[in-house]
Amino acid sequence: MKKSLSVKVLSLAAASALAAATLCGAGMRVGASANSAPPYWSGTPSSGAIVTGGQCPVEVESERLTFDIPVTPEKFYSSKEDLASYTARVTAEYRFYNPTDMDIEMELVFPFGIRPDYLSGDWSDLDDREGYVITADGQTIESELRHTYYPYGSWAFDCNDMYLIADGYREDIFYTPDMKGRYHVCDLTFENSTQESLSDYYVEIAMSYDPVRTHIFSESGDRRIEEGNLLLTVRADQSFFSLGEAPRILKTEVKRAAGGWFRRYESVEGAEAAVVSGGERTFAERLEEARPEGVSSVDFYNATVDCLHRFESNDGFLQADLSCLGERELMRWYKYSLTIPAGGRLVNTVAAPLYPSIDDTGSYEYIYYLSPAHRWADFGTLEIELLTPFDVSFDGSYDGANLTFGETESGYVCEREGLPLGELTFRIAGEGSGSSSFSAAAVLIAGVAVAVLLGAAVVIAGVVILIVLLVPRKKKG
Repeated sequence: MKKSLSVKVLSLAAASALAAATLCGAGMRVGASANSAPPYWSGTPSSGAIVTGGQCPVEVESERLTFDIPVTPEKFYSSKEDLASYTARVTAEYRFYNPTDMDIEMELVFPFGIRPDYLSGDWSDLDDREGYVITADGQTIESELRHTYYPYGSWAFDCNDMYLIADGYREDIFYTPDMKGRYHVCDLTFENSTQESLSDYYVEIAMSYDPVRTHIFSESGDRRIEEGNLLLTVRADQSFFSLGEAPRILKTEVKRAAGGWFRRYESVEGAEAAVVSGGERTFAERLEEARPEGVSSVDFYNATVDCLHRFESNDGFLQADLSCLGERELMRWYKYSLTIPAGGRLVNTVAAPLYPSIDDTGSYEYIYYLSPAHRWADFGTLEIELLTPFDVSFDGSYDGANLTFGETESGYVCEREGLPLGELTFRIAGEGSGSSSFSAAAVLIAGVAVAVLLGAAVVIAGVVILIVLLVPRKKKG
């Protein structure tokens, strides 16, 4: 009987999943600008392959990275036709070798992530998934689209996020799919029937509940804790949602906004409010109503649970809505399988669009994570080819690998044995960046100006001192 081994592998091949607004070139955000345009557009850094837990015996005989950058991205794309003109991409080609006497089946995933900021159009109009291609020995292979929660604005992608991909609903200390939930709406009555729109009124609701058994969701509204109870003030035409055991409503009071710099409310005479049911939903049913097209029920459920835990407070109140997940908080992954026969080899390639970060000078920062590939059983040669008509600077600003690139007629090339320590970063300067000679000239002019001013100050000070010494003083007496 032929032996076989099944392992799970994380392949961040060619397109890692940092969300828009994650890393800029220096690992930090560009400062705010007085201009009306955004000072920074985040991109999607890329990465190499990772094996989880170091248990996979497969070796990488060679990795060839090809960055093809004939154009740089615009700061905004609003249609699929516009996006089609952006052809920059990276291709990672891995030559795998199975040194064992067993067939090895590998389950791989790679995150291709949250769209960059400059893909600003409707999600369906700017679906860029067709730009990602996975092949095995030259044949396109099937892959499964999966999603996990990604905190928008996080600084770095964590490879361990692959473990958030689950086949079923995640077990949790509070949330369950069949947990009962209910909408609560306000029913107002007035002595004067000529009242204005409900949107002009607010209701302060005092309620009691156990935060271990009940969570209260309100997308907007003011809240405070008073005598151990929650006082929630919501606009009269809005609802709030409770999940778990129903809260006990203690009292209500109709109010109006009093205006001023700080939000204040004043009581409304002759008005009463009652909190009534606006319908019931289980937790899973409520999430199904908010689930985006193309995201599985299981993935959206698990991502929402991870997201809601980020907003939790000790009093069981969440300033969030159960449809709080947006396109920039759902990381996209492709999941696929490869089988390498005993003593056999296989070439796996992943091609993906290149989404650099763009700062307010128009400079483009590209980051490619090399370090994850250290977790393969063995790694042979690394070849990197950069095809571009632009001048490139390899500054290693993000934990750089300090690789040495040679220039070619079509761009740049680097080849070495084994993986370096650090990551590959490079930059293409924009038109607003200015040249280094201009910067040096500016510094020189500024230095001369400072020297002249200092010299003038010294001269003036010397003249003053000389005058003081030479002017005769009037004698006393």
